[in-house]
Amino acid sequence: MTCPTNSHYSICASPCKTPCPGLTSATCADVCAEGCACNTGSYFNGTGCVPQDECSCYIKGKTLKV
Repeated sequence: MTCPTNSHYSICASPCKTPCPGLTSATCADVCAEGCACNTGSYFNGTGCVPQDECSCYIKGKTLKV
């Protein structure tokens, strides 16, 4: 399995474990499944793993790009 930038293969991956700051209030099923997990220092932005300075802003359910 090839994983996207800023992520790696894991037998037990869960994007909910490393959300972008402000995205923690989003509904996310915290399940363990084989797949890609964010690298240390990267955060899940809803579509992939990015460095924290590339996380969007989340206000009242809306996403504002950096």
